[in-house]
Amino acid sequence: MVDEYNLLGVGVSGHWLELIRRDLTQQGYVTTAQVLAAPEGARVVVAGLAVRPHRPPTKSGRTVVFFTLEDETNLLDATMFESVYHSEGAVLFTPYGRLLGLEGVVQRRGGARAQLLVEHIWPLPR
Repeated sequence: MVDEYNLLGVGVSGHWLELIRRDLTQQGYVTTAQVLAAPEGARVVVAGLAVRPHRPPTKSGRTVVFFTLEDETNLLDATMFESVYHSEGAVLFTPYGRLLGLEGVVQRRGGARAQLLVEHIWPLPR
């Protein structure tokens, strides 16, 4: 997989998280598919690759960051508010911050697909 990423810029034979899933599970991380199946209000710790982080302007001027977390099982929408962003969120916008651990609460607004309200974020060891 390393050669695929180096040569092609993408992986075609698997996902990076497959290589470390056993270790992540032993450390208490769940998959994005498990988060999507979790009930409203569940507290979870999940790992994945951050995709498309963006900070759109808000009426209040406060920082809100939206991104998608990807692992080998699914995609999960995540939201990080200003307090978390200012204390921990810079890892999301660094070259080494794409493989992340997140802790947060599952939200389902209006019966919609689950998303994660991020309370803590950290880079996973490379």
